[in-house]
Amino acid sequence: MTTETFSFEVDHSWEHTLFAYDRKSWTVPNRQFPEILKCTFNDWRLDENTNTVSFTRVAHLKPPLPTWLMRVLSGVKETELQFETTIDRQNRTAVVIGKNNTLTNILEMTEHLEMKEHPENASRTMVTFTATWKIKLKLFSSKFENYLMSNYSKALERGREIDHQFLMKFKEEERELPPLSYSERNCASLPTSKCLCFHFYFYFRFFSSKRYYCVFYFNEQLLFFFLSFAKRFYGV
Repeated sequence: MTTETFSFEVDHSWEHTLFAYDRKSWTVPNRQFPEILKCTFNDWRLDENTNTVSFTRVAHLKPPLPTWLMRVLSGVKETELQFETTIDRQNRTAVVIGKNNTLTNILEMTEHLEMKEHPENASRTMVTFTATWKIKLKLFSSKFENYLMSNYSKALERGREIDHQFLMKFKEEERELPPLSYSERNCASLPTSKCLCFHFYFYFRFFSSKRYYCVFYFNEQLLFFFLSFAKRFYGV
């Protein structure tokens, strides 16, 4: 069993960092990360007491090995990774736990990503990524392990650069950050067994042309009310 941990700080607030990270799964396919073929979401959960959002995401990736070798080793043509995400906006934390659904006969892999607001500087975000794997294939195991370590390091660095460039352009264009991420908004728009959710947007002028963005959650009575000011609202 091998474990590698990468820790770094991001020069953006937790809200911006989460928005940039989360939006990648909702903009697939994308030429910036062509290895991701598609993402599917399910098992949406909303904690009505803490407004914590949880969901499952499955990412379908291009195979890291030649197609013929993938078929021989696992009988599939693409790699599938499953992630369990929890977004706790109240405490400014987001946790993503992943595992591989394919190639399990030769590799057991888990990932743990945590993003939290810097305790001393709200304009920065602390990120910790831990990958653990066990290679079952003894043949070429050392080369495979070196490949995984190199792949993780390069993927993290590229992901950081993509998010940074996106946020710098986002700020240069003076776009107002939406109060919720893509995934949070999607969860809010879905009805659950305990909470009937109405997610709607409306704009109206108020004083110096400011606009309101509102999200309402209804059960038998009003459970949650979220109100923030924004000059413009972007996203789906």
